[in-house]
Amino acid sequence: MRIASTTGVPASMTGEYDYQLRLACLDPAEFETVVDRLKREHGVRELRSRLVSTNST
Repeated sequence: MRIASTTGVPASMTGEYDYQLRLACLDPAEFETVVDRLKREHGVRELRSRLVSTNST
C-alpha cells in the first residue's frame, strides 16, 4: 500500500473539515489499513468517512 502525497487542497473546504481525501480501496480491510496508517504515521486524530460501493461483476 502506498499513500501518495499531494500539494493540492481544495479551495472550497470550509467548516469543520480541514481536508478531504478520496480513496479507492479493494475491500473494507484495505480501507481500515489506510485509516490506521493515516492515524499512526500522519497524525490524523479524527476522521469521518463515507463509503461508496461499486459492484465490479
